[in-house]
Amino acid sequence: DLVRTVAPHAVGFDVVEVNDRDDGQAAALGGKLLREFVFAHATSERGESDV
Repeated sequence: DLVRTVAPHAVGFDVVEVNDRDDGQAAALGGKLLREFVFAHATSERGESDV
């Protein structure tokens, strides 16, 4: 919810501190957050809401 709320008002997004020694959960979470940001940012630019 936080990413979807902030994304329309943000100009960028940075994922840091992903530990390559874990079992991939941190990288998967980073990827999911980035995907949510891009989707929320793109839909806000087109004028869509609550997709």
